[in-house]
Amino acid sequence: MITSRKNVGKAAEAVWAANKYFVMACSQAQYRQISTAFRPDQRDLLHAYEQLSEIERAHQTVASANLPELTNALYHMLGYFKKELCRDERQQMNQLITNKPETALQDLEKLTFEHEKPYLMPCRLWRRQIGFNEVPVAMKIGGSRYAPYTWKWYGDHLKQHE
Repeated sequence: MITSRKNVGKAAEAVWAANKYFVMACSQAQYRQISTAFRPDQRDLLHAYEQLSEIERAHQTVASANLPELTNALYHMLGYFKKELCRDERQQMNQLITNKPETALQDLEKLTFEHEKPYLMPCRLWRRQIGFNEVPVAMKIGGSRYAPYTWKWYGDHLKQHE
């Protein structure tokens, strides 16, 4: 078990990045609460973990394409492709998000990997089989290097994935 604030903080930030758009697609209000828990002046990683766990339990059987606020998350994610898509392509994608969000979700996933957007690649909207608290980045702990998804975050500590 790892309790170092530095390692736990790095892992928590990576887990939040992977879950951010999933949470936004579930509930804008809960997204704001968790974002607040990650602010340096109000940092409360245990509360953030509990909130993420609650969202996971409430939506674990809901397909990503059926999440209640999916379109909001997709509009935000589309912003990562300003340089890759021309104005007309962005407008088409906006219409797709409005009219066929499930197709837009698939298209954004494809664009993410085609254009190698590292911030979006571990996004749990398309990686739902990954546990919400699995750390999606490599970690260096105590002189050893660990591959992504080796650790799980539990709010105030990390445990190695079994």
